[in-house]
Amino acid sequence: MNGVFGSWKGRLYVATPGVPETATLNLEIAASSMTTGSSIKDKMVKGPRFFSVDNYPTVSFASTSVTTSGDSNKFQLQGNLTLLGVTKPVVFQVTLDRNGRGGGQIFADLEFDRRDFRDDAERTLRASGSLGRGKSEPSCASETISSSRPAVPSNR
Repeated sequence: MNGVFGSWKGRLYVATPGVPETATLNLEIAASSMTTGSSIKDKMVKGPRFFSVDNYPTVSFASTSVTTSGDSNKFQLQGNLTLLGVTKPVVFQVTLDRNGRGGGQIFADLEFDRRDFRDDAERTLRASGSLGRGKSEPSCASETISSSRPAVPSNR
């Protein structure tokens, strides 16, 4: 299921400007802000079978490293995602859309299997087929004005 988190706050710090490998990112995401484009799916993803927003209102991410590619606008951002009270390593695919004035937009996409973040009792239900299947593919975007201003959520 695809969706976008619309409410989040974070801190992006680049220790050495122009050197993405020195960047760190910490995010705190309001789980209830995920939207899929369908009111029926929105209700489902916020419920107990997906994000259980009443019990776990926040999703968090803390980066551990950045890997560059041959394209100066594409990176992999490794880190730890905490969802449903469980922390697992994940990799965001990051794309920069530079505006030529020292700013631009940052797009980050992540694909994960929500079932990997369930506790052992729910893993037993999953093995029996009771929890169903489903990968989640949330994304977020931010627009940056300059390196001295904080990133703010933006819609793609």
